[in-house]
Amino acid sequence: MEAEYDFTKGERGKFYNKNAQFHLPVYLEPEVENIKCQGCAGTITNQLTSAFETKSIKVDIEKGIVSIDIDETKREEEAELLMDLGYPENDTVHGLGSAKAKAKSLISCEIGKINE
Repeated sequence: MEAEYDFTKGERGKFYNKNAQFHLPVYLEPEVENIKCQGCAGTITNQLTSAFETKSIKVDIEKGIVSIDIDETKREEEAELLMDLGYPENDTVHGLGSAKAKAKSLISCEIGKINE
């Protein structure tokens, strides 16, 4: 790296583009229930990847956290998809709904194990 740079011949606004759109990553990290193994993580990863066309998904099995880089406006869609797979966000379902989610997650888990 040089000690000094000469910008006297620089052209102001040369790389400016008023129509440029920036994608700043927003990582949603909901804590979800029923994640128990790599099969669960595989199903969640595959389904979220295909639904949201993103490759930036991480599933922390021990903490039950799903980290995904998607637009924050798709938050509800993501929560709904996780619920449909049997992995609802913490404290969103109780009683019979919770039992139903656990049953769905067992099936999703087995599918994830088969697809590994």
